[in-house]
Amino acid sequence: MDMKALQGIFTRRPYQPHEIVLDNGDRFLVPHPEAIFLNEFIVVFVEPDGEIHLLDPEAISEVRRPPRRRKPARERT
Repeated sequence: MDMKALQGIFTRRPYQPHEIVLDNGDRFLVPHPEAIFLNEFIVVFVEPDGEIHLLDPEAISEVRRPPRRRKPARERT
């Protein structure tokens, strides 16, 4: 994926969570902008538990908004 497109997605304000999908099917939920770092060659994603993933931008097939969770019928107001 184009690095400029990624920068546009992850610097947009107000920030909204996004899911990164890799060519191999791996998925990473980016809940806040401090969890991702971009430079011209690599994407660094830090999981909430501190695990670090180095991602090749060319291996990113899609960045999308995660599916919204629906409340069970009895909890809806």
